[in-house]
Amino acid sequence: MSENAIYSGSKYNRILQIYTRLQNGEVIDKNKEAERFGVHYRSIQRDIDALKKFFDQLSADGYAERKLLYSREKGGYFLKSCDPVPLSRDETLAACLTLIQSRAFTKDELLSIVGKLINALPDIQNRRLLKSLVADDLSRGYEKSGGRSILGMIFTLSSAAHERTCLNVTLCDDEGEPFCKRIKPLWITLRDSYFYLIGLPDNGGVATLDTPPEVCRVDKIVDIELLGETFAPPFRDKEQEEEYRLEVRDKM
Repeated sequence: MSENAIYSGSKYNRILQIYTRLQNGEVIDKNKEAERFGVHYRSIQRDIDALKKFFDQLSADGYAERKLLYSREKGGYFLKSCDPVPLSRDETLAACLTLIQSRAFTKDELLSIVGKLINALPDIQNRRLLKSLVADDLSRGYEKSGGRSILGMIFTLSSAAHERTCLNVTLCDDEGEPFCKRIKPLWITLRDSYFYLIGLPDNGGVATLDTPPEVCRVDKIVDIELLGETFAPPFRDKEQEEEYRLEVRDKM
């Protein structure tokens, strides 16, 4: 038998179909599957045993741990994730609506993020339901970032703030003219559908809490240079930092 004949055989198609449906949260009844594929139920049992070994080997190799289990209550075999509990249906919907109505991302970013959140749900019926529930909001195309993707920039700025690394940022003014600022980044915040970088000026002097903060709209930033210099924040403790955050937010 040729190699092509082997890989086009019904056994491999059958296993792949069962695998895909398990991934989609379906329950596999071996008797119904035997009828579906026109084979003896023992053939389906061998397929299931092979998939059990496959998932066990993936877990042993360090991939996400999943078990193929039988449930009399469910009426068949199902795939159980042994990883930390994913978001529930209700939590996923709340997260999706919050992201959409924030209007902080481009349409492509929203479609990607929301799609991944929904597709992470183990139950296929819940996935279909949530996709229909958010469809109208997604179709309105909420976005205020000028069509520019800012996800990578948000990560870079947040990392710099976390590591207390000084930055040189290039921004564009309302006329589109570029200008540069040296900034000691403190945090990223979301306000009125825009992400902002909050920091202190890096002008060679010692910045204190009385120093007016630098507030830069992230979608106006066109270039970021990590200077490799670190700084010490001017906060005495976490409580003072929180007070400063609230003060800056109230003035924005």
